[in-house]
Amino acid sequence: MLNERTVDLQPLFEWCSNPEAGERPLSAWKRVRGTIVRETPYGWLVEGEAEGESQPSRFLVKNPPRERLQRFQELLRQFWAYEQERIYLNNYLDLPVRSPNDGHSDSAVPSISWRDQVAALTRLQELGRTIPSLSRELGELQDEHGNFRLDAFALRLNEQYRGLPVFDHGYSLPCGAVKMPQGKGSAAGPTKAEAMVCWVRFNGSAVFRVRTWCSGADRAL
Repeated sequence: MLNERTVDLQPLFEWCSNPEAGERPLSAWKRVRGTIVRETPYGWLVEGEAEGESQPSRFLVKNPPRERLQRFQELLRQFWAYEQERIYLNNYLDLPVRSPNDGHSDSAVPSISWRDQVAALTRLQELGRTIPSLSRELGELQDEHGNFRLDAFALRLNEQYRGLPVFDHGYSLPCGAVKMPQGKGSAAGPTKAEAMVCWVRFNGSAVFRVRTWCSGADRAL
């Protein structure tokens, strides 16, 4: 809801998936993309591209999607921790394997047991599945230099920050904290589709939103 009106952004996402379908809806909502220059008391100062502005440009994004930045930072920490573990395991598996008949060897050359080898190989296989998955999710959140990439829709405001255009992305509420519309869901709770629906607030007013950019994939904010 904006100025006491509920705004459904779903038509905008559908138009992005098929721009030839007709006139672009919700013209005040602009796609903003770029990297964070710094955080200000009013929001993120971003350098990149903002629909309808000269390119490239700097602009301010109020109520930025901090949860996405936090997710990016968490994924990055996990990714490098797993990469370091994979390097360690590969070096570990280069050690000679002791035969069960060797007993306790006094050799100065480090070695590993057969059980240790199997455990290391199993863990390495797990990392081989986990790391590519993390890398794919990171790829959606970072630019070509590995920095966090903002890519979202935000409302163009009729104000400026130090001469720069200002957009309002809004902030999301947990889905479980939202009352579903009358007649939706069941006594057991909302359906899976309904659970994907979150609400975004702008200056105290609720705005309905399902996806964060023109990717075609449904995402809860």
